[in-house]
Amino acid sequence: MMCDTLLIASPNRSSILNNMIRAFMKDNAFEEYNPQRHKSIQNKKIVFAVELNSIGICPYILDVLNNLSLKGKDSLLGSTACILIKSPNLNYTKSFSQQIIFISNSLGCLFIGHPVVEVVEGFINFKTWQKTLNMSLEEICYHLCEGLSNRFFNFKIIKNKTLSYLYCTQAIEIHLTL
Repeated sequence: MMCDTLLIASPNRSSILNNMIRAFMKDNAFEEYNPQRHKSIQNKKIVFAVELNSIGICPYILDVLNNLSLKGKDSLLGSTACILIKSPNLNYTKSFSQQIIFISNSLGCLFIGHPVVEVVEGFINFKTWQKTLNMSLEEICYHLCEGLSNRFFNFKIIKNKTLSYLYCTQAIEIHLTL
């Protein structure tokens, strides 16, 4: 029996990205994605774990997404995903994450709110967090991975529900069918 959670990860991972994966997965069961074994990855929980190169790409992840797109525009239908991403410099985590999200969305995949934990050189993107958390920058990174994990594994898609909200003082009713 196959697991519902798939890890689509860069093959050459740093110890930092491996620690991010460990902090995220904790005790949750998962399988590493294998295109020969996982013919269909619809209705899965997908964790992209990305190690960027010096020019801000991960050829492996792009190849996986390209191969999924060749299977059809619904190859990720019903799946939910999030991203753990590490850059060896100060750039590219946002742009590459956007690319993953855009391509995956076009294949039917949903992303939860704030679906990315990104790490740049020296963990300096966590300096603001350090003002409120009494932890090292690296510990903050893994703490945020655990927080994303909790939200991700508790996320449920609500189907056939009615959503009402107030906009410009007029009530509008929207029927969502997912």
